[in-house]
Amino acid sequence: MPVIQTSLRRDGARLYYEIGSRIPAARWDDLKIGVDHIPRWERVAVVTDIGWIRQTVKALRFLIGGDIRVFTTSEAGDGLAWIRSP
Repeated sequence: MPVIQTSLRRDGARLYYEIGSRIPAARWDDLKIGVDHIPRWERVAVVTDIGWIRQTVKALRFLIGGDIRVFTTSEAGDGLAWIRSP
């Protein structure tokens, strides 16, 4: 947790997040720290095959200060490559 919090203090942090559960609330504790720091995200990659989550992320992407992209599970490697790219 301290390493993540230190990283989030700088501008340009990136988040790669896979949502595989049909009950996203089960992962809410993992994501809470990211929600507290939304304006600092440079890039966010969300990987999920759950349709309503994909559509919700796309509809609300304007709330995140950085670039957000949604990838399917089969495109997870592309999402990871995008997060790591300069």
